[in-house]
Amino acid sequence: MDSETNIKLHKLKVYLDKLPDSIPFVNELETDYGFAYFGIDPQDEEDIGVEGAINRQLEIRLGHRHNGPIQLKERGPGLTGVVPVLDKYLSQLPGSIILKKWVDDLIDSAELAYRQAGCSPPDMLAQACGALLPVVTTHVTQLPEMADDLDTHGVDLEEENQLSDSRKGKKLDSKALTQFDDERYEDLPEIEDTRPTGVKLLPLLRDLTRRCQKKNLHSSGMQHNMVGHKEPTTYPHPCIKM
Repeated sequence: MDSETNIKLHKLKVYLDKLPDSIPFVNELETDYGFAYFGIDPQDEEDIGVEGAINRQLEIRLGHRHNGPIQLKERGPGLTGVVPVLDKYLSQLPGSIILKKWVDDLIDSAELAYRQAGCSPPDMLAQACGALLPVVTTHVTQLPEMADDLDTHGVDLEEENQLSDSRKGKKLDSKALTQFDDERYEDLPEIEDTRPTGVKLLPLLRDLTRRCQKKNLHSSGMQHNMVGHKEPTTYPHPCIKM
């Protein structure tokens, strides 16, 4: 049986259990419905099949639905017994359109009874959901068994958290160079930018670069290499090492 039909069956049960007092209560021995002793006729089952035989017995007890919702004439165990009957046969015939329509029609009949009595049907959110779904309580405290299991395996939670953090890639705090050693070059003094106007030298540029020149220059020009370049280049001024 699908979940939608199961929910409808539960809704029907709640509605029938709490029908208005304006409908007379009839005990199980005096009921005209008698669903506690429901059964199908073997001859009907042979002639029109199980589904047809069930439908005929429901019509005999409840009446026909051709002229709108069935008027419920009593409340009590004789009527509420229809729910387990429908539950039983829908479990055997989960695709039965006829039986599913009986569930819908009986819900309509119960809602009609509530309207005629001038009251609202039971709140299914409060009445039904609690019965359908178990209450699950979660605790944030650690269970003693879990703590013992962790101790047994020698797991230190703080150490595990530190290891987990170490596995994650950490972003560098700065992109500034940490060392500038290159045996092929010698550093030159940094020049202070004292220009009163014009574009100022970015402070970050000083952290990312160093002024340098190649050692043992043999040419009249000043030949410098930019770190990262394969071929030397002659510049009129000292180069900046990136």
